Amino acid sequence: MADINQWQFPRNEASKLLGWSSDGRGMVNKGIGEDIQAHSDNLDTLAEITPGDAGTSILALSLAADVRNFLDTAPYVATRTALKALDPTKDAVAILTEDGRLGRFIWKSGDYSSAIAGDPQEGIYLKAGSVASSAGAWVRDYDGPVFVTWFGASTAGSAAANTTAIQAAIDLTAAQSGVARRTLRLPAGQFSFTNLTVPHTATQFVLQGDGKFATVLWRPTFSADVAIRVKGEGVQFQDLSIQMTSTGNNVALLDSTAILVKKDYGTLVEGSLPTADSDFSMDNVRITRFGYGVEHWGRGFNTSDCDINLCGWSYKLEWPNASDYLNDPDPVQLDSTGFRYFQHNRLRFHSNSFGGFLNSGTNAAKINGISVTNVNLDIGRRLWQGVLARAEIVGFNCQQTLTEAFNLTDGSKDYRIADGVIRGDVDANRQPSVAIQMSGAHDNATIESLSIINTTSHGINHDGTGICTDLDIHDILFVDVCKTTAGANPIRIGGASHTGMIDDIVVSSSIALAGVVRGTASSNAMKVGRVTNTGSVHVPPLDPASLGFRMANDFYTSAATAGNFANFRDHNDTVRGTVKASGSSSVRIWLNEASDVWYGIGSGTPEAVETAGRGSVFVDIGAGANMYIKSTTSGNTGWKLVTRAA
Repeated sequence: MADINQWQFPRNEASKLLGWSSDGRGMVNKGIGEDIQAHSDNLDTLAEITPGDAGTSILALSLAADVRNFLDTAPYVATRTALKALDPTKDAVAILTEDGRLGRFIWKSGDYSSAIAGDPQEGIYLKAGSVASSAGAWVRDYDGPVFVTWFGASTAGSAAANTTAIQAAIDLTAAQSGVARRTLRLPAGQFSFTNLTVPHTATQFVLQGDGKFATVLWRPTFSADVAIRVKGEGVQFQDLSIQMTSTGNNVALLDSTAILVKKDYGTLVEGSLPTADSDFSMDNVRITRFGYGVEHWGRGFNTSDCDINLCGWSYKLEWPNASDYLNDPDPVQLDSTGFRYFQHNRLRFHSNSFGGFLNSGTNAAKINGISVTNVNLDIGRRLWQGVLARAEIVGFNCQQTLTEAFNLTDGSKDYRIADGVIRGDVDANRQPSVAIQMSGAHDNATIESLSIINTTSHGINHDGTGICTDLDIHDILFVDVCKTTAGANPIRIGGASHTGMIDDIVVSSSIALAGVVRGTASSNAMKVGRVTNTGSVHVPPLDPASLGFRMANDFYTSAATAGNFANFRDHNDTVRGTVKASGSSSVRIWLNEASDVWYGIGSGTPEAVETAGRGSVFVDIGAGANMYIKSTTSGNTGWKLVTRAA
């Protein structure tokens, strides 16, 4: 049978509350402050009891803090001021509910004076009002990224206030130790700011938004100053937009830069010059209305799924002087090793004033090892201007471009441009003069698998200021090029001593052109292979004025009045025949050049005039049609008249 004492409830005494007896077998009157909760069942029991007048009076006089202390739960505080006012000897945990700063804070003992000094916006560390920072601090309890709102950044905040808050968040996040990847988050919304700096301590730092159309860093005042300076190594921007106001001075626009990635080159940092390694990357970032979207110095630049709109140039590439970053003067370390990790994929450049990539600085030739794929330029002008070295640009679409899509300068080498479309608009105001412009020396260049449509002048042009060695142009479709410039050609290679091959060219033209290919110097050694016409007007493969180019499968030179313009070789690459111009009105076909046996025409008798081997044939097309055959093995005598026509 159950113990009857379990069911005995004594009368409530004044100023006391009922509680379990010490043996847990019944209820007794206990004074306030005694242990009346030896068993958790107390709460269930008390919840079912209606207190008497005395009990009701005592409960009414109790403060919420007393109840919380009694239940040992964390306090909820609405402001940082209230959090700092808590007594850490009584409260070890607190919940901050301040707008944008919501979070759980834990009291931690120790010297936090440096941490508190490094967090003036009180995003993570707060000093207790009654305790020295050297003895402890309130520390935000979190796992994952840091949020700029913890530091006071707000979509309703002013540019000045947000700049202070976001900069404080960057500095504190960058200073974190023992974190493999330090991420600072900007939630969805538009955050006004002026300018920010990611310090050199920010290695492996990530600035991350909620999407390039969701999170916007907005510069409301037009300025030529750099918006964001990145000095750290391995910094990454993700899922955000950087924009400047659409009203202001266009001159300032052209001088402004959204992101400047540049270490303090030439300055000792912790006793050493900074290295040339940058390793900066952007993923899913949108930049609008700056002179330069990104100006990047050094080695390592990677972007993907980015939109650069209404800027001057999308990306400007620069390389520091050797003395500004090489700590070891050993010449073996010469900074010609400027390659590595220039990788750009799935980009859109829209309505930029000048174009996509600019590489024309003092040390432009040291920037190499470049891979650019899947780029779309609409009203986009140049995809690349400057030196292009050890590079591949594959899979691009340049639409409605007003200028050449490529302007490749001296020092370009070992590059491949392929699988793209360069299209001028049907509107003459959006047609380039030339699709691909080359100047200076180019070595081992390949241009292939392109469609070039609607140019006013040449399709591909070299201006003749340098020598192209091993230039390979093949699989190119030209449609309606050379539309307004008289004497223009789909392919024009100016200058002398170029070598290479042009093959598999298709031309669709509705206007008469002198020729598809033209060279301008007899010292050229360019081969021309297959040329096909598909348009309503036939265009000859070679311009009659072309020099140094031939429709053959071998190497040759030519001139307007003298020199070879076609050699015929067998499978052993031995010349078996030659067509040669030997004068303004003389053309010869060599049947055996080694024995000087040829067939030719001219005016007058060849005797004592034309040198030839035995068996050569000469037709006098002067006053009469006379045919002569050479009877001697050499010299210019021994010509015998074979037939005479009246």
